[in-house]
Amino acid sequence: MKTYITAKLFVLIILFFLSFINAQPIYKFAVIGDFGDDNQAEADVAALVNSWGVEFIVSVGDNFYGATDGNYADSWQALDLETGKYFHNWIKPYLGSYGSGSPDINRFLPALGNHDWYHLDSSKIYEDYFDLTPYSTTSGNERYYDFVWGNVHFFVLSTYGNGLTEYTFSRHNNYGEPDGVVQNSIQAQWLQQELQNADPSQWKIVVTHHPPFSSSSQHGSEPVVQWPYKDWGADLVLCGHDHTYERLSSNQLTYIVNGLGGESIYPFGSPVPESQFRYNDDYGAMLLEVFTDSINFKFISRTGLLIDNYSLKRTASYLVNDNKIVEDFKLYQNYPNPFNPGTTISFSLPIQTKIKLNLFNMLGELVQVISEGTFEPGYYTLTLNVDNLAAGNYIYNLETNSFVQSKKLILLK
Repeated sequence: MKTYITAKLFVLIILFFLSFINAQPIYKFAVIGDFGDDNQAEADVAALVNSWGVEFIVSVGDNFYGATDGNYADSWQALDLETGKYFHNWIKPYLGSYGSGSPDINRFLPALGNHDWYHLDSSKIYEDYFDLTPYSTTSGNERYYDFVWGNVHFFVLSTYGNGLTEYTFSRHNNYGEPDGVVQNSIQAQWLQQELQNADPSQWKIVVTHHPPFSSSSQHGSEPVVQWPYKDWGADLVLCGHDHTYERLSSNQLTYIVNGLGGESIYPFGSPVPESQFRYNDDYGAMLLEVFTDSINFKFISRTGLLIDNYSLKRTASYLVNDNKIVEDFKLYQNYPNPFNPGTTISFSLPIQTKIKLNLFNMLGELVQVISEGTFEPGYYTLTLNVDNLAAGNYIYNLETNSFVQSKKLILLK
């Protein structure tokens, strides 16, 4: 009897520790918005974020509100005063005058807001200040880009341009996103394609400055950016522009307006039908905790008060291993890309089949057999390490009895 009780107690202890481990987030990150004004509120929000121990910061835009003399064509140094002064520890490379910057990798991922556009004399100063080229391989520019961190794929947009309801300022004829902000624009087509090609095992978060839905009386909902994010594959949309905090839902997709980063606070008007939670009593920031099957996000005021606490649960079906169904053959874009020396390649199979996954050079010559054999239906992720190959462009190809698809990858040295 004593042995049985001891064994049962041991099992309970193991189960307790497993549940504790599973309850810990994979990582945490912060979201800030509408903060670039070099004031006490921004300083308070920055101190709050710096106390959380997050891995990186996402900005939903308006990183800069103009020089103190009110000029529009401002300088790189003026941007440094309003962003680098408070967040230099997260930026790499950091060339400003307030510290040494991030010691390893860039951990500050910003979006362009309308004030960034017309206070910085278009996006030129912004692009010179933030080096976002490692993340712009699919878009070809630093204005909108995507990146993957752990099990989350982020898509950062540039939504200031012709078509917005506020696009009436005299300088605006020469400013704004050249790839467009409407649903059939080049930028929107890029987002749709990249969302649909994204790894289905990862969370997909869209970051945009202008809110598709908002109850603020200052700006409110922006119809031109009410793109079908859910249908394209997004799990969450993060916004700013209105200086409020609001959680909304449309077409079973959660939208967050998070514009209380320090510049000013806007009043609410009548709540829009999509609104679920509203707050505008004080400044603050969002803390997001990422788990394998959920994302928990909190809005916390600059005094440390928990204002909103909400979780998204994984509902997508992609893994047969989790008793879920794969619906189609698909080969996904490798990540990271460009890479050196290792990258991951994912594919999905709806039925049991023989596959060949091969790597070719640009002459069509076989370089490496990545994998081959008979695979059960499911979603697969493989690691490719090619440190023995020369830098350049290569093609990887998935072939089955009824399906062939190829994608390009780029090896750097």
